Amino acid sequence: MILPENVIKYRFAHVRREIGETIEFDVDHEKLKNLKSSFNELLGKLRNCAVPHSTFVPFIRGVLCLKEPSKPDNHNASEWAELSVHIGEMNKRYASELGENAYAVFNVLTEFASHPPVNHFVRRNRHSMQRIVGTWLNEFSRECVKESHRS
Repeated sequence: MILPENVIKYRFAHVRREIGETIEFDVDHEKLKNLKSSFNELLGKLRNCAVPHSTFVPFIRGVLCLKEPSKPDNHNASEWAELSVHIGEMNKRYASELGENAYAVFNVLTEFASHPPVNHFVRRNRHSMQRIVGTWLNEFSRECVKESHRS
């Protein structure tokens, strides 16, 4: 699950003289409790924030920093087309299942970040993309609330 903050930290000794038998988890139970209670509220904000399906692709590409090649050769054009089809299929599936809203966009982002395709244009690792999505979730949900209060 991609969240805007760290809740669980772990430590595992992996140097030769201290190789551990177990992993030590440090769970901030109070933070976890607060996060659980606010997470459904956060997702509700995303569900109520309209995002037209026609803007899903540029939205996803912007959040994940996926840049279209300015002068594509045949190989680049082919890879970009594969990536575009992949994103387009996810967008269509989530928009159909969840509606045209920020919650559907969030699901596309989390699926992509958690299972990034092998592609020349995907330049970040999974962990880095998941952190980007977590940060986006926090910031965008606040903006959705601001917009809904203006309307």
